[in-house]
Amino acid sequence: MGCNGSVCPDGKADGAGHLREVKPLAHALAILLLLISAACTFGQTEELQFNTYDDAKKAGALLGGGYFPTLLPKSAASINEMHNASTYQILMKFKFSEAEREEVIKNCHQVAGANVISPGLKASWWPNDLRDGSFATTWYVYYYCPIDEGFLALAKDEAYFWRL
Repeated sequence: MGCNGSVCPDGKADGAGHLREVKPLAHALAILLLLISAACTFGQTEELQFNTYDDAKKAGALLGGGYFPTLLPKSAASINEMHNASTYQILMKFKFSEAEREEVIKNCHQVAGANVISPGLKASWWPNDLRDGSFATTWYVYYYCPIDEGFLALAKDEAYFWRL
């Protein structure tokens, strides 16, 4: 509808009818962009590294503010972590003091290698013998940790945790 001047005979501003037609299209485009943005970030992983437990705590990486499992001991060092924010999958490797072994496994129960499920994520620092799904090695003692909803493989002073 075209009008002379800025106001039409019906009292509406010139082009107001066109604005009503554009609004639904703009909303549809906004929703489409939001969905595309969400799809692009879904499945992306993030890797973190910390020298110590205190470094991870200061960065807000512990549960309540991050993805780290509750079993992470205060002596944890050389911490490597990878997580997927969309699926809550986690891979974590850390060294710890042998004196804290019982603290690490207190909420876990030992499981046979045949009952362990392979992690879904892959990281360059993750050991090959924990990738293939066989878990038939004497290097590790395996645990399932219900509180953290994941598996734990312990070898001497090193721990590997993953959540599916």
